[in-house]
This record gives sequence, C-alpha cells and structure tokens, in this order.
Amino acid sequence: MFNHLERIQRKPEYVRRRILLVTTVALFFIIVFVWFLFPGSSLVDNTEENTVYKELSPFSNIEDAFNSAVDNIGDGFGSLKGSLAGEALDVDE
Repeated sequence: MFNHLERIQRKPEYVRRRILLVTTVALFFIIVFVWFLFPGSSLVDNTEENTVYKELSPFSNIEDAFNSAVDNIGDGFGSLKGSLAGEALDVDE
C-alpha cells in the first residue's frame, strides 16, 4: 500500500489531480448508491427527535403567537360588534 502511494507521489501533479478527481467521483457515486439502496432505513429512531425539534422550533412559537393574536383580534371585533349592535338596539327603543 505504501509503495503504491509513493509511486503516486512521484507522478506529475496533473496526473495526481486526475487520480484525486476519479477517486473522489467514484467514492461519491458509491455513497449515493448505498444511500439509495436503503432509502427507508435509519441508524436512529428519529420520531422522538422530530417531536422534540417541533416543540423547540422558534417558528412554531411565532406561529402560535400569531394565531393567538389573530384569535384575540377576532374576539375583540366580535365583542365590539356585539356592543355596537346592543347600542343600536338601545337607540331605537
């Protein structure tokens, strides 16, 4: 193995770069092939981790705050509409 590496080190730089490129591309395709070979498998159970991530997500907090604000505004308009309708009934009497 070391003799092979020493032979590669003695070659010109452009040859070493080609060897590097070919080796890198080959390893990339091997990794991608293995990744697509086992699409559903995972080394860890991510269901619990995903739940924790969703609970700790800052976007969920922003979404909850926005939904709460919209609900409060809707309730405010509903009570304002009810009070205005009540005043309109009082004026007519």
